[in-house]
Amino acid sequence: MEGMDGGGAAHVVGSDSSRELPAAPLATTVTQLVPVSPTDPNRALWDEEATRTGGFGLALAIICLLALPALPFHGGNATLRLMTEIGLALLAAVGLWVRRRVRRGRYTRAAFRIFLVTAASVSFVVQYYVGFFSAAPTVVAIGITFFALGDDHRWAIGASIAVAVAYALMATAFTLDLIADPGLVVVGAEVPKSVRLWAVFLIPVIFLTAVWQARLSRRATYDAMTRLGAAQRLAQEREAQLREAQRELDVVLEAGAGGAGVHTGRRAGSYLLGEVIGRGGVGEVYRASRDQTGDWAAVKVLHTHLLRDEGQLTRFQREAQATEALRSPHVVRVFETGVIDGRAPYLAMELLSGHDLAWHLRSTGRLRLPDALELARQVAIGLDTAHATGVVHRDIQPRNLFLAERSPGQAWTILDFGISKLQGTSGTLTEGMVIGTPSYMAPEQARGRASDTRADVFSLAAVLYRALTGRPPFVGPNLPSILYDLVFETPPAPSTLNPDLPRAIDEVVMRGLAKEADQRFASAGAFADALAAAAARRTS
Repeated sequence: MEGMDGGGAAHVVGSDSSRELPAAPLATTVTQLVPVSPTDPNRALWDEEATRTGGFGLALAIICLLALPALPFHGGNATLRLMTEIGLALLAAVGLWVRRRVRRGRYTRAAFRIFLVTAASVSFVVQYYVGFFSAAPTVVAIGITFFALGDDHRWAIGASIAVAVAYALMATAFTLDLIADPGLVVVGAEVPKSVRLWAVFLIPVIFLTAVWQARLSRRATYDAMTRLGAAQRLAQEREAQLREAQRELDVVLEAGAGGAGVHTGRRAGSYLLGEVIGRGGVGEVYRASRDQTGDWAAVKVLHTHLLRDEGQLTRFQREAQATEALRSPHVVRVFETGVIDGRAPYLAMELLSGHDLAWHLRSTGRLRLPDALELARQVAIGLDTAHATGVVHRDIQPRNLFLAERSPGQAWTILDFGISKLQGTSGTLTEGMVIGTPSYMAPEQARGRASDTRADVFSLAAVLYRALTGRPPFVGPNLPSILYDLVFETPPAPSTLNPDLPRAIDEVVMRGLAKEADQRFASAGAFADALAAAAARRTS
């Protein structure tokens, strides 16, 4: 039988209650629980734009302030010179204002638009004063390129078109002698009108080409960052899967399945024990046949060296008590419990055919969204059945979820209630201990505190996170770092690791992973229903 856990030694880590971790800060809303990915290209480009805008604002301010003292010595139209002086002073002020907002982390689209409109307006006044056939349009082209790289493309493109149209109209009017050119640099009559009209056509084309090139550059940068982010996500996913596979391999090597065990050939009630099919820190699981019918079963027997451990004996008996009364197609069925030779307790359960979720995830990396939703729905049914009878599993993880081949189809089945808890019991057996699988346990379990049914909701959300993204939510290089992240850190939203997922799924999964139990769903069924509703909103 694939995936039958012999007791889950890898799942129980002792801790001294006097070294308890401090409480994590509360997250107050679902939005706070969905962080922005550090590899999000939109966020990165926005940060780049803010830095670039602050620098450009400072540069324009310096240029304007250096130009202002020289203007009175240039002559020209007095009214235009005054307007130019006012415009340069205004542009310098706006440039410094934008620079200050950027430094304070308050850069916004509104600031970008104010800067853009001011620069476009002042550039027209400067061209009017200096001359539309001077070098001034060259500086304007530089400004157009800068603004067109911005996130607010509609305003950038609109302003650039307005600048190009304004230039074309004024330069055409001057060329056709419809109005007099008051600029400091004036093209004389010796230059043919055809040459001037060519310039009138060419310079707006240069302006619009600058816009086009800037937008292409931004798109290329975005695409490159998207590919880089995808490569980083894939590398992180592969690294997490490698660590996960290594842990699974360690468990398999420790299990030593396929050989004879201490109790091979003995009887456990009405069952004859055969070869070992799983071994863990608490017990061994044997393939066994029933006397009267010959039906196969999996019989779990407590390790001989643990028979004197009252705590382990009590937990083993509690597993039998917890699962024997459960009747659900999504919970492994227990047929019989008893004691071998008056010493070793055992429980006989159905021998499932198929593979556990860990095997499926190793094979595929992740599940398709519909398959993950069906996993959540069926496991939630099993958990709600257990919770209704007062049983908290406390170790929902991929190795304990088994896709069983049953007639007429497949069914996800919950295994291994070895560290389960009966609601209403004192809980002293595990007080001050970290009980569960580190990457999937609830934060209260990591702290060695009391847990209830919402701990299983957290673990189910963590399993869904792994199934949808290709990596567990907490993937530190070692146990202490995993436990620290579990208690204090919020993992990236699932859609940042799998862009095919809708943001609505993020909100549900991240609420299921809330650090505080009160902020999670009240039941596994409510969590599964919310997932289904989120997926339906995407397709509607």
